[in-house]
Amino acid sequence: MITIENKIEICASIEQVWSVLIDREQYSLWNPVIHSQTGDFKVGAAAKMRINPGLFPMNVNIEYRQIKTNQELSWFGGPPLIKGHHYFKLEATSNGHTQLIHGETFGVLPSILAGPAIVTLVKMKYKMADIAFKKRCELLFPSAASAA
Repeated sequence: MITIENKIEICASIEQVWSVLIDREQYSLWNPVIHSQTGDFKVGAAAKMRINPGLFPMNVNIEYRQIKTNQELSWFGGPPLIKGHHYFKLEATSNGHTQLIHGETFGVLPSILAGPAIVTLVKMKYKMADIAFKKRCELLFPSAASAA
């Protein structure tokens, strides 16, 4: 198995960061991979995502695994043969900010098929998404960022 994980501190409260994270209609404004998400927003529900992982856009199926307010959003799914468990975890920091932990765990088959290529590409794309997400949160909630 391969796990890819990034961390970034966001100058906004955990509630503010959560509100941006669950605003699925706005993902295309900050996420370079996920362009849209549709379907019931509840644990166990099937949903569809429009993604562009780098080669060409595609529609993929996902299933929400965790939706814990102000804590975690995760799902399982993705392109055929390289499906994974994708997650965003939020932790409040001692200074009132939020640490975002963003990652994905891929099973044995994707690890064998894609190996180092998937680690390099996905980690880079997720890092880009994390930076853009931080900027979006801090733009939407400037008082939290300026108080830092």
